[in-house]
Amino acid sequence: MKWPKALTLIATIVLIGITIEAASYLFWKIKRYPYDLKGEAQIIDADSLFLDGRDVRLSGIDAPETNQICDRNGQPWPAGRAATKWLNTQIQGRVVGCNFITHDKYIRIVATCYVDGTDLNARIVGAGWAYAYRRYSKQYIPEEIAAKQAQKGIWIGDCVPPWEYRRRK
Repeated sequence: MKWPKALTLIATIVLIGITIEAASYLFWKIKRYPYDLKGEAQIIDADSLFLDGRDVRLSGIDAPETNQICDRNGQPWPAGRAATKWLNTQIQGRVVGCNFITHDKYIRIVATCYVDGTDLNARIVGAGWAYAYRRYSKQYIPEEIAAKQAQKGIWIGDCVPPWEYRRRK
């Protein structure tokens, strides 16, 4: 059976397209190994970064909102800004690598990120600047408990969890 020239041309174009797509995917994975995204990150807030042209939400954690004010020794305290500043000190001038987990409802990449080979998400929670976001993950609960017991970061004052803060606004 003979195929019409138009059908043969379409089939050839489709096969070439599939081959190019597969090759570019493999190149992308190999080039960035072991991370899906890698580079110098910009801070959006204490649980979000801008990396490699994409918004990245750190998986399993929830930090105070940038403008969130908490109470410390009976005084208002800009905990959200303090958390963001702490994160900035951890990544400034360093390469950040992130492994994709999923997308959130805002189409951001949700990822576990690393600096100098250590889990950045765990470091933020362990330093007391974010909560373990139990709604989505149980992974960072031990770090939160340790930070709370040591009264680090947000645990030195009284802070409304960010998910409650957002709901009230």
